[in-house]
Amino acid sequence: MIQDKDKILKTQQSVNDYLEYIKNCRMIYSKLLELQIAQQLCVTMIEFINLSLKSEIILTTKMFERYLLESLITIKILNREKYHIYRMNYAIIKNKNSNLCTTITLLKKEIEKLRKYSNIENKELLEIQNKYFESEISTNILAEEIQNIENKYDKQFRSKIPKYCYGFEHNGYSFQAHLLETQVLPKYTADFNESKKELDEIETKYYKNNEIREYFDIKQKTQVFKKLQDNRSWKQKAEAAGLSDAYENFYSSSSELIHHTTMSLLSKLGFQEHEKTDSLNTMDMIISNILDELKVLVSKIIPDSNIFFIERD
Repeated sequence: MIQDKDKILKTQQSVNDYLEYIKNCRMIYSKLLELQIAQQLCVTMIEFINLSLKSEIILTTKMFERYLLESLITIKILNREKYHIYRMNYAIIKNKNSNLCTTITLLKKEIEKLRKYSNIENKELLEIQNKYFESEISTNILAEEIQNIENKYDKQFRSKIPKYCYGFEHNGYSFQAHLLETQVLPKYTADFNESKKELDEIETKYYKNNEIREYFDIKQKTQVFKKLQDNRSWKQKAEAAGLSDAYENFYSSSSELIHHTTMSLLSKLGFQEHEKTDSLNTMDMIISNILDELKVLVSKIIPDSNIFFIERD
């Protein structure tokens, strides 16, 4: 186990060294998406190693392994398919736009839901207050009944698992809706409009590029994003990257643990010693391969890049 830990720590240092090199490259080639991807991947790999060395939970490490394998598949495809970087650039901006659109839709639904609960709760509170004024109910009993009503609706609302309504129990439904509508929603709307502008700019830029237009068989501007969309499954991407066997091995085992199945329900969470060793060795192999592929990728876009990077012994 000690040897395996030392081995992956050495790999981590290699990644850290390469990260510093990439940061230096970005000072000169700041707009290259390949360098942005390389930097983020290096940071992620370093963090995953740190977390995996500390973690005793199989599920956590399996998620790391799966993410890293998908990263390796992606980088291999980038090296094998000349124009895949354009697909990735499109996907980054498109996914950002789609996520913002989804967030705005969800926010509007939760604002509507808050107002609905506010109306229902206020109606029932008003009824109990009218009942109090028409009878001899004591103030203490009224306060208790009001609290019971508020608790009932708060419990119902929490059961819906709202995402953006933290603080509704303290703020109340109506004021929480007001906060979301006036402070949160405008920010996401502005971000969405900005990302939409980015999409329009990319669409124009790609359509004007004869090489891109010819490769993706783009006949008109409105086809740009449809043609650039990569609809391959991870299984198909793994095949394109020459990693079909690795995909089958990782996905079958990780899916059983990541999703709530009878297998995951009955599986133990902790590692045995040999499982921890296997996991570290697996992660070391994947990360070493990613690092090799990143060096190939960067060497294609930066002239004489190997001259500027000296790996530790």
